[in-house]
Amino acid sequence: METTQDVLDVLGLDETAGVRDVRRAYARRLKGIDQTLDPAGFQTLRDAYESALAWAEYRQRAQADGAEPDEPASVSAAFSETPATLSLDKPALAPIDPAEQLAATVFERLRLEVARMAGAGRLDQPQAWLAALQARLGDTELDNITARTLFEERIADLLARGWQPGNEALFPAAVAAFEWREDRRQLALFGPMGDWLNQAIDERILFDTQPPVVRGVQERIAALLRREVPATADEVLQYMDELEEVALRFPALLHVVAGSGKIGDWRALHAEHYVDAGPPRMSTRERLARVYLWLLLAVVVFFILRALYNSTQPPPLRMQPGQPIIEASAQAVVRDENRT
Repeated sequence: METTQDVLDVLGLDETAGVRDVRRAYARRLKGIDQTLDPAGFQTLRDAYESALAWAEYRQRAQADGAEPDEPASVSAAFSETPATLSLDKPALAPIDPAEQLAATVFERLRLEVARMAGAGRLDQPQAWLAALQARLGDTELDNITARTLFEERIADLLARGWQPGNEALFPAAVAAFEWREDRRQLALFGPMGDWLNQAIDERILFDTQPPVVRGVQERIAALLRREVPATADEVLQYMDELEEVALRFPALLHVVAGSGKIGDWRALHAEHYVDAGPPRMSTRERLARVYLWLLLAVVVFFILRALYNSTQPPPLRMQPGQPIIEASAQAVVRDENRT
């Protein structure tokens, strides 16, 4: 049976760890795991993080009541009524620190706004998220600089934990609202969690430099990973090569805007249905490169043929004033025969 010490050991913490200690330990461990190659290790870390966070929040509440918590027989049983994760679909626990209380108040307002966005089907709209964040940043509670930083840290924490519905729109909205792209030092304040998001921002910049056709295919893959219904065998066979390329080139961005938990399922389904009936299928990038090469070759051939054609044309007729064109043509023929 899993105990508190078991999950804390996974994060390298002891029982004196607070909520912020748990979050930062998770961010450090997360950066050392390749989620595409070690999905089981990632899941173990995630489970330990959620349980340890619940324990830290439970201790915090117990200490606020003047009592020290007892060791639970089971982490999951002890916190069945305690939110295991800080999510926008659940109210945040009331913190003890005054600045944290201010940040929590604003975060609760954001949670209510997000609930309305979900009801209106707008969770996937970056502009709706940006408007909600900008409205909350204008709240008087966030005139307190520490509270503002803690509110920002909560948003960063939501994104760094991995995709949940709406994160694909929250990410660009948060980058714009907090100006993370312009000032990377702010995210650096949040330790490894901030480093992970900075990497995701860099990968987004690289992603946007790709040809539209390539981006379109990769966005389709991200949508399939976010979809509740599992991908079909045909979809996996069609997009598996591109998925591997995305997971290799954009691991942090994929973690934030689509999640990587289903990649293992894709690989298993691909291995089950793949039949090697010939040479490997070209990726979208390779197909585009081949099309561009053929177009370049066609242009080169066109100019070569044009140059050859111009070099074989006879010289223009040189006529004397008043000379009939037939006579001039005959003289040109005689000149050509004399040359030969």
